[in-house]
Amino acid sequence: MTVSFALHFVILYVPFFAQVFGIVPPSMNEWLLVLAVSLLVILIDEVLKFVGRLKSGYHYSICTPPNKQKTE
Repeated sequence: MTVSFALHFVILYVPFFAQVFGIVPPSMNEWLLVLAVSLLVILIDEVLKFVGRLKSGYHYSICTPPNKQKTE
C-alpha cells in the first residue's frame, strides 16, 4: 500500500510524470474535499460495523481480556 501511495504522489508531483500522464496536482480545496469524503466513508463503515456487532450479540469489553485456558 505504501508503494501505491508513493507512486501516486510521484506521478502527481514530478513534472515529467505529470506531463506524461496529462494530470495536474490537486489544489488544497480538492485535497480537503477528498479528506471530507474519505472521513465520511470511514464513519459510515464504522457505524455499520457497530450495528452488525450489536445485531450479532457480540460483547466486547476493554477491561476484561478474552478467556484463555491454561495448559498444564
